[in-house]
Amino acid sequence: ITSCLHFLAYIQVQCLQWHPYDPQLLATGAYDGRVRLFNCVASQNKTREWKLDGEVERLLWNHLKPDHLLASTDGHTVHCLDRNADSAVFQIHAHTDAICDLSLSCYMPGLLVTASTDDTIKFWDIQDDKPVFLLSRSMHMGAVLCARFCVDSPYVLAVGGTRNGFQTLDIRGLVPVAQRFRGRDMIMPMVPD
Repeated sequence: ITSCLHFLAYIQVQCLQWHPYDPQLLATGAYDGRVRLFNCVASQNKTREWKLDGEVERLLWNHLKPDHLLASTDGHTVHCLDRNADSAVFQIHAHTDAICDLSLSCYMPGLLVTASTDDTIKFWDIQDDKPVFLLSRSMHMGAVLCARFCVDSPYVLAVGGTRNGFQTLDIRGLVPVAQRFRGRDMIMPMVPD
């Protein structure tokens, strides 16, 4: 027999993401354009809320900056939210259509990939909280729905869309990305206690 510990009644939730190092923290993104942060152990569950520019498509905690949560919207924007602040750390007007996925490299600090229904993936350096655009690549996949770095091979990115299955890319062949991250120390992500 299972029992419900908490029931959170809100507008339809599109995505959610547990914090990688504080297992009681849960971020939710909803169709009403709000990102809500909940402490699932405290008596007062909701700890913070942000209103964004459209439906929230994807949430991703930055494993190298654990207070930062990335949120993408169908309003073409990526928002970096600090769990301790009311306003965004930065915003990127990244695409011309919905941003379906976000992926951070586990080994190259600051390397962010955005994937959009506009048939492109884009590469960004967000290391210093001042995003730098590096490269846009058309994938010829219709809507690009997902993009993920391989955890065992830090230079391999898998991309999937509505047409042509999926593709893998070796990002070392992408000159602007390779030049930007050349010499930047590769690191291993923190492991939760």
